[in-house]
Amino acid sequence: MGQSLKLGAVSLAAAVVLSACGQASFLPDSATRLASGFAVRADVPEIAAQIKEQFISQDNSGIRVKRLPQPKKPKEVTFFTFKALDNNLGITLPMHINILEKAGSNSTVNAVVLTDDVGPNNSRWYYIAKDQNQEIINSPWMPVGKRGEVNSGNGGALASAMRSAFSNYPAKFRWLDVNNHGGGYYGIAQDDRSESIIRLPQLAQALNRGRGNQKIDLLTFDACLMATAEVAYELRDTAKVMVASEDSSYALGMNYDKTLELLHGKLKPDAAALGRDVVLRSQRKGKLIALYTISALDLTKAERTTKAVDGLGKALMKAMPAHGPVIKRALASVKPFYVAGPDKSDFNHRDLHEVIVQLRERVADPGVKAACQGVQDTLFNRNGVILLSRAAKEQGGIARGLSIYLPTDGQVDPIYKGTAFAKDTSWDEFLAALK
Repeated sequence: MGQSLKLGAVSLAAAVVLSACGQASFLPDSATRLASGFAVRADVPEIAAQIKEQFISQDNSGIRVKRLPQPKKPKEVTFFTFKALDNNLGITLPMHINILEKAGSNSTVNAVVLTDDVGPNNSRWYYIAKDQNQEIINSPWMPVGKRGEVNSGNGGALASAMRSAFSNYPAKFRWLDVNNHGGGYYGIAQDDRSESIIRLPQLAQALNRGRGNQKIDLLTFDACLMATAEVAYELRDTAKVMVASEDSSYALGMNYDKTLELLHGKLKPDAAALGRDVVLRSQRKGKLIALYTISALDLTKAERTTKAVDGLGKALMKAMPAHGPVIKRALASVKPFYVAGPDKSDFNHRDLHEVIVQLRERVADPGVKAACQGVQDTLFNRNGVILLSRAAKEQGGIARGLSIYLPTDGQVDPIYKGTAFAKDTSWDEFLAALK
């Protein structure tokens, strides 16, 4: 699902630094000085004044306030990230907030975060203030609700958080980020405390309830395995553009601060252009973990790809009597993206482009070849679902931006059958025919 376990030494070291934080004496003279001696920098004076007025205390988590600051007027962009980290990723939370503070909120952008950390009574709302120090959090925060706890593995909690964020911080352009373990068709947002996860159909329902009558402009997933044909199709009515990874993703998050900095002062942002920008700026040089894959997907084109895959599934089932062994070998030759699931198994996602490449080369059936070309035509041309993709060298040129669920033993996960993709196509029937 994620790669947080490999980050133990780095995360623990950072946590020690954070726990030893003192007063924010590093901040510039222009920062607002609070009565306690702490300081906060806010690029917009009205925000700094509200933080000072609502101040309660300051600790490692940031500046606790009675109420989060709210701009007097709508802005161009609201970036809201739902950090469902009530699991082994929780230790990375301070770094996530500090990274976002590098860009912060300003006169153009609201950066708003809901966090759910490991353990009880620690869910918080943040309004991200600009701050270049990566050791101390200096953004204002307040608890979520009366108990300060949310079940972040529940779709209703996500929908409620979206409504709150986008209504309290209205903007012309809305960017939603979901940060947690991801499993493609299996779901996202694992909450260990409640032992829950948002399944893919529930994710679509939550996004539709949370967005109201306006589509999300840009939807990003800081989570593994979410750049799949199934996810794109399920969420096609919720957002315009989606950015995600076919494979493992950063426990530290993508470089959203870079794209947020680009938005500062920029009018009329474009979803496709910003999605491409996130892809281009996503790699973290010098870190322990490379971002193996990343792609921007045009969800308005997802239905075309789904229809083409439906045609491919039907063509393959028709060809099975004569070409069954060759089809199986062709599919098994495509390397799966491996991320251990809850039962330590493979989720069996394979790159869709590589699937049709291998089928075209190995299966001498005209119907299959034509169906493969039909899928190809929906991926990369002017009307293609894949706007831009990048992959690390470790992928060997295989990852092209969109994967698909593809076990090759005829065993289809019952959870998969509940997805819109399985219900609306013949793909799950074809997978079952591989046994």
